Amino acid sequence: MQRMFLVLAASAVALAGFAMTDVQASAADAKSKRQCFRTERIQKWATDKDRLVYVRLNTGAVFEVTVANKCPGLGMYQTIAFATDFSSQICEGQHATIITRTGAGPLRCPVGSIRALTAEEAAALPDNMRP
Repeated sequence: MQRMFLVLAASAVALAGFAMTDVQASAADAKSKRQCFRTERIQKWATDKDRLVYVRLNTGAVFEVTVANKCPGLGMYQTIAFATDFSSQICEGQHATIITRTGAGPLRCPVGSIRALTAEEAAALPDNMRP
């Protein structure tokens, strides 16, 4: 009887652990989904010329992309692209590069951070920075 109780108790603890892991994983997935976007969904973009890029997706979401270091001339040309290692999805913490075409060849700027803006933050952007 005592042995069966221990087996049941151990099973309950194991199930609770799996349930907690699923809850934690779901919370982590939800957070990571807010901080990722697919490059093919970019509809518009705006930049402050050397440090920040704001992208608006066809879903209406707006992301702030900060380059790791200043990237002079980033906003000088009318085209940008994002390069990643293995997919078209850009996520916080993932190696990614912004590439723009210049008269001297491609300008490559490593991405430092990515952050999804709230609707209020996106609406508060100055006109020249609103994608």
